[in-house]
Amino acid sequence: MKKEQGGAVLALRMSDETGRRLPEGSMAASLLMRLTRCARLVVLLGAQVLVALALGACATAPAPLGIPTAVPRIEDAKKGHPVKVAVFYGTNRVPVARPVYFDDNEAAEVQYGYALVSLPWIHEKGEVETPTVFDWDRNNPDRFMLLLDAVPLRPDEFIAQVNRSFAADPRRNIGFVFVHGFNVPFRDAALRTAQLAVDMQLPVVPAFFSWPSNGESPVEGTANYLRDFTKAISSIPALEEFLVQFGEKTRAEEIYVLAHSMGSWTTTHALMSLALNRPKLAAKVKLVTLAAPDIDARVFTVQIAPAMVKAGYAVNLYASDNDKALNASRVVWGRPRAGIAGAALTLSPGVETIDASDIDTDVLGHSKYGDSPALLEDMALFYGGARAGQRPGLIPRKRGAETYWQIQAPPH
Repeated sequence: MKKEQGGAVLALRMSDETGRRLPEGSMAASLLMRLTRCARLVVLLGAQVLVALALGACATAPAPLGIPTAVPRIEDAKKGHPVKVAVFYGTNRVPVARPVYFDDNEAAEVQYGYALVSLPWIHEKGEVETPTVFDWDRNNPDRFMLLLDAVPLRPDEFIAQVNRSFAADPRRNIGFVFVHGFNVPFRDAALRTAQLAVDMQLPVVPAFFSWPSNGESPVEGTANYLRDFTKAISSIPALEEFLVQFGEKTRAEEIYVLAHSMGSWTTTHALMSLALNRPKLAAKVKLVTLAAPDIDARVFTVQIAPAMVKAGYAVNLYASDNDKALNASRVVWGRPRAGIAGAALTLSPGVETIDASDIDTDVLGHSKYGDSPALLEDMALFYGGARAGQRPGLIPRKRGAETYWQIQAPPH
């Protein structure tokens, strides 16, 4: 259909492109009749908004979103051309205007969508290249990781787009879900998920769940910590709902999970609930990594670990004795945390615990799972199906009848 600029006439003939009249009742004639009716409606209504509605009614299906459907490799990037990664998200945060997108208030419903992240062509494994206060070019995609956009989707749109990403890879339909920890804003969770996907190079569709941690507050005191912990607990049903949408209602065959710090509490309780209420979905969650879990050590060994093992989850736990954040948490609660190593190392039958104390990364020593190339490689092997005894670089250690593994820092 074409609208002539100088008049109010839209014309369609009941003929094909050769000018021959089409037989009445044919599929082509029926289609042309429908298009003619749409054209007449446009002429009669005239207003631009109604024109758009009329044309929308004529459409047969929405065009697919132009989002990346495969995880790129930095080594394939050309100089001066950052790579883009789409990571799906679910969050129970309240949406706000960009560039924040979501704040730290708890929403009544889970929000779905995808975040588009760019990584600089100079990206190095284990780095989330973010600017400092001294960087004037903080939006330079050749130097820094950037959250380009966060696009909301209805649940049905979310499922359709996840399936489209699965269909783009001829390998197994595997989803990867990252759950962040304390004091993390939505933006940082999106950047970390993209970095993990690129650095581990797993055949997965990456996603993250962002519970309403503060993250934007300059004060990281006890009050803020306890406030976050309360929201981590109240977010358990929301994470369950997200896992149902991402892992059950899509074509996903397997789901890999990585939970960090305080997010480990939310994640383990959501997975235990799924094992009771949705066993078929729980069976898809083959592999779970708990990185520096901020969980009471006794609660973990007596309640959580046995339930996770009984449910069939293969659990990989990274601990450290120089994790300043977990040691601060220990002071707050007055009890050891499951992610602390050394004399307080938590060992549970069926859980493979890796002591990462020798790995040196950030000042706090709390984000080794994503900052250390050695741990990233070890996690990739775990998600590839290798148990601790099969992975190079892990040294078996004994404490009584229990075995754990120690990962040593790579030589400089």
